[in-house]
Amino acid sequence: MDIRSVGLVTVFMAVPAACLIYGWWKSNDAPYSANWREKLPKLGLPLASLSLFLTSAFLIRGWRWDGQSFADRPPAYWVVLNWINILGWAFACFAVPFRRGNVRWALLAWCVSLPLLAGIVFLLGFDY
Repeated sequence: MDIRSVGLVTVFMAVPAACLIYGWWKSNDAPYSANWREKLPKLGLPLASLSLFLTSAFLIRGWRWDGQSFADRPPAYWVVLNWINILGWAFACFAVPFRRGNVRWALLAWCVSLPLLAGIVFLLGFDY
């Protein structure tokens, strides 16, 4: 792991992180509701945060400045962690239509920006 990898991934993952920070901030302002449709996006925020952390960790681990990035096979535990990542992302995106308000828009922006920017970082690793 190189500190430059951390910086590169941090720059690209800043947009999804900003979406989650805004979602967490607005979820604290939301009134409590016993309705399951209102609780579902609140569960989506922790799963989205976990997914952002796992995605960033995977990108930092695989990025190489001196050679082809993501060319070697990842360790076996990353298979399990990537499945958790994908399921967390899918559930967070599934929770978007069940709520009104600012948390919904923050999760929607996160659901679009995370795979797009992670894909850009991934593809930049092949331009060696």
